[in-house]
Amino acid sequence: MQPTENFNISRRALDIEDYIDILRRHKSWVFGPFLLTLVASVVGVYFWPDRYESSAIIKIVPQQVPQNMVQSSVSQDMVDRINSMAATVLSRSELTKIINNYGLYPSQMKRLPTDDVVEMMHSEVHIDPMMVPGGSGRNVPAFTVRFAYENRLLDSKVVSEVVNRFISENLGSRSNVTSQSYQFFKDAADAAK
Repeated sequence: MQPTENFNISRRALDIEDYIDILRRHKSWVFGPFLLTLVASVVGVYFWPDRYESSAIIKIVPQQVPQNMVQSSVSQDMVDRINSMAATVLSRSELTKIINNYGLYPSQMKRLPTDDVVEMMHSEVHIDPMMVPGGSGRNVPAFTVRFAYENRLLDSKVVSEVVNRFISENLGSRSNVTSQSYQFFKDAADAAK
């Protein structure tokens, strides 16, 4: 058996030239992942489908005649009224009409049932009451209609269509109340005669 000797070799501390030399020797390990990530990002962004979002703001004009002279024909809270109109405007039948009129989601219509495509569109249409800036939690008499789609022209047409349906739904409910009021006053006048 041979005697073992303990050799203690002291090493000097690495300086900046040593680090540069290490980078030079292992440059493929340092810059390879960076270049791979850059190329993958550019390719991913190139193939990622475009997405556009259109929005419209609908302002609710309050009653112009003083409340003490004529009672309002609308007794619901604004948010409740918007939600009830949204349920009608965004119903399955209405969304199906919009999808068919504008030819939305053509590839999905070929391979998915209509209910799934309608549900997909329903998730892309957002109706939100506007809040006062500053976080006070108070509602403004207005709401926004937003829709996101891959074609910017169809996107804006769909938002316009949804807004028109809101307006016609509001006019329909108002005219219904007006005709009921007219009939009531007519019957009261006939009874008074």
